[in-house]
Amino acid sequence: MGRVALRLAAAIGGILIVVAVVLVTVAGRRLDRRYQAPTPAIARATSPEEVAHGARLYRTACTACHTELGSSRSCGAPIRNFPPAFGTIVSSNLTRDRERGIGGRSDGEIARLLRHGVMPDGRFSRTMPRARLLGDEDIAALLGFLRSGDPLFAPCDQPMPDGRLSLMGRVALALFGPKPPSADGSFDNAPVPVPPRIASAAYGRYLATSIYGCVGCHTDSVDEIEAKLGAPNLLAGGFEFPDPRGVRVVSTNLTPDATGIGSWTLAQFQSALSTGIAPNGTVIRSPMPILRFADAVEIEAVFRYLETVPRVSRADAAPAAATALTANAPPREVFEALGCATCHGPSGPFRDSLRGLATQPTAAVAEAIRHPEQAHPGTQMPTFAATLDPARALALAGWLQQVDPGALR
Repeated sequence: MGRVALRLAAAIGGILIVVAVVLVTVAGRRLDRRYQAPTPAIARATSPEEVAHGARLYRTACTACHTELGSSRSCGAPIRNFPPAFGTIVSSNLTRDRERGIGGRSDGEIARLLRHGVMPDGRFSRTMPRARLLGDEDIAALLGFLRSGDPLFAPCDQPMPDGRLSLMGRVALALFGPKPPSADGSFDNAPVPVPPRIASAAYGRYLATSIYGCVGCHTDSVDEIEAKLGAPNLLAGGFEFPDPRGVRVVSTNLTPDATGIGSWTLAQFQSALSTGIAPNGTVIRSPMPILRFADAVEIEAVFRYLETVPRVSRADAAPAAATALTANAPPREVFEALGCATCHGPSGPFRDSLRGLATQPTAAVAEAIRHPEQAHPGTQMPTFAATLDPARALALAGWLQQVDPGALR
């Protein structure tokens, strides 16, 4: 009986080795394949209005990945939501540096990457989201901002570390990551129009599908965006993500239902997206971005579009209920209730950012908690000014200056 078990274990082990070799081989071929993608006929925008529009798009969709916390330049940064077991992904340096950045890249090469996902060496980028539904005018606006001479793109003094994928990461990206447009490698290079930039449902639909990712993240399926737009559960939430600690998060129902945002006003919607705090005072959970740089027209357009989608009742994807805090709640309880441990706890991506607080004035730390966007423009930390009064923020700041970050949970 022992010999049989040993033989069976050896056979299973052999099969697993063969499967692993096959997976690694297939992954390598997929990741290293070269594509001949056409270059979109898009020229960079030059008017101040379009460059300013490109700046808003960039700061909304690109800064979080390409600018390290505390940096004022887009020198690249480790992608913090990527599972550590898969290795390390470092976003590209987008500064004017010709060697480390994109100073030596043509507008066409950048437009091709945005539209088709194909890098200058012909490989398909499986970590950079392909903006295939982004309109030509918006790509031109982004190019205009990238070439504008903004200090964000000043060359960096120090190189970023190289990203390294583990074998598991290579297999996962190759098999389950973003896919090229077709098996034969063909690309649709037709122009993509942008609806008039007014507070309309049509413009909101474009924003929700092409820029802000509402349709992709808040529709529970792994289908392409076009299929999701026709799904009966469109924008009803329920799609699962890991937060920065790896904890399961479910996207929220955005339909005009009682279990969605049917009771929200436009003002509440604007406030929630720009501050990261829902109308009931709860923190909107990562990986949902805070859209501080979207303008009022864009936010209203998305709201008007959401008003037009079919109502879907889905209680398991309803916005989170408010956490009751007593007037005398201790700072640790406040820290936990506000979800701070997601980013600043022992397994959070910004756990080390608390270690330097002890040397700063407590009042300055408290103000940075209430208005982080003023202390660190572009940060994805919620604006807690409406949730924390100055006295409670001061108490929280003082506690954070004394507590051992490694003891936080």
